Amino acid sequence: MQKLPLYFRIWQLVFGNGFVASVEIVGRATAAEDFGILWIYGVNPGGIAQSGADLASAYSNFRRWFTEVLFDLAEMAGEFEEFRRTAEGFLRATDDDRVREWRAARQAIREGNRPDLEVVMRIEPDDLDIEFTAEDLTEAMQSPSPELNRLPDLTPAELAA
Repeated sequence: MQKLPLYFRIWQLVFGNGFVASVEIVGRATAAEDFGILWIYGVNPGGIAQSGADLASAYSNFRRWFTEVLFDLAEMAGEFEEFRRTAEGFLRATDDDRVREWRAARQAIREGNRPDLEVVMRIEPDDLDIEFTAEDLTEAMQSPSPELNRLPDLTPAELAA
């Protein structure tokens, strides 16, 4: 299987110690098969990887792990601004080797080497910027705490073409 350059988009409510945040993230990842297991490697954020039997399960595991990291960052933060800074820093951490791999995989697709995917993926024709937004919703909630965190339904990643 060729390497697949992916964009992922995550929206999540995150409950911290005395704050509630609405977080939206657009990041990059690369999918590749290794010894019959599909892996998704983080580009932004870098240095993370999750696997699964197929693309859908690998992405589900990747997204679940990423969301749990947001929950952990919220639990460690003393207030919203600390959480926002830490979470944005985490997203923007880049693995340079994975960036080169992602760009090469994207170029291969642009040259016509389209993957035969068993799952439906939207193809994004333009480059997407890495995005991070966090909105403080604390005033809209009463008595927020990390125990209120719940994982959302998972959606497929997008192929970066």
